[in-house]
Amino acid sequence: MSTNITIASVSYRDRHPRKPLPLTSSPLVLLVEHEFASRVDSANELLDEGYDIVESETASEAMSILRGRNDFDAMIADIDADHAPGGLALIGYAANHHPSMRILVRSAWPNAQAESGAINADFLSMPYPDGELVRRMRELLGRV
Repeated sequence: MSTNITIASVSYRDRHPRKPLPLTSSPLVLLVEHEFASRVDSANELLDEGYDIVESETASEAMSILRGRNDFDAMIADIDADHAPGGLALIGYAANHHPSMRILVRSAWPNAQAESGAINADFLSMPYPDGELVRRMRELLGRV
């Protein structure tokens, strides 16, 4: 009898099970992105720069992760028109319950910046040039 297992988030250790985590104080980032390819590309870009990543596909999944942890240095949340209410609720929750966590909202949706502007979050308009995500994360976390 086979059992299907769904993993809610993927961390560095999940992606590289035989490679031990470095004994450094790498920033821990919650990456919330509903598009698989974009999430994987962003995670790989950040992993290559030394960030530790926990991935989430949905805002509700990310809220569940945040309810159980308080060790994230930053969260990157994608908001689009189809998922805006959930994404906006997520960044509101994160800002209220994790005030020291830096939040980067990214979106191609024209209203996302205005909608998220009332919350203490930085905004990155999509599409953006190669390297811009890492550059913005360095700025947010003081690793310039």
